[in-house]
Amino acid sequence: MSFNGRAVQDPGQLRNSVAMTAPGTKVTVQILRDNKKQALTVELGELPRESTARASNEETQPPARLGFNVQNLAPDMAKQLGYDSAEGVVVTQVDSNSEAYQAGVRRGMLIRQVNRQDVSNTQEFRHALQQAESTKRVLLLVQDQQATRYITFPLG
Repeated sequence: MSFNGRAVQDPGQLRNSVAMTAPGTKVTVQILRDNKKQALTVELGELPRESTARASNEETQPPARLGFNVQNLAPDMAKQLGYDSAEGVVVTQVDSNSEAYQAGVRRGMLIRQVNRQDVSNTQEFRHALQQAESTKRVLLLVQDQQATRYITFPLG
């Protein structure tokens, strides 16, 4: 909800605030857990360079029954696809026999949410998918060159 006394509006703003703060700095963050506000003091660490390089291109192969693969949205790809200020993961390939394809998932789409959880990288995407396992359905907020819309389909 806030980072070092400043309200956080979206995940991108939080990421940028953290990135502009030196590693080793102690900051106060306000979070919402179980519908209760909590203030925590945390010390910022440093992400190893190997992890950041790998994370920018990492392609995720979700469970085969999902029927598509995703990749982090790299800056050059965002510009090429017209997603300059957006966050999410990009669909890199889709099985034309899958439920996802039948529901409208296509290569080049930007997935911004999984079951109403914002996703800005493949790790968050995988985590949100794991949480969707219990519902046996997945709801995606997707964006393409024409529109932003929800797509839903069963998890095979």
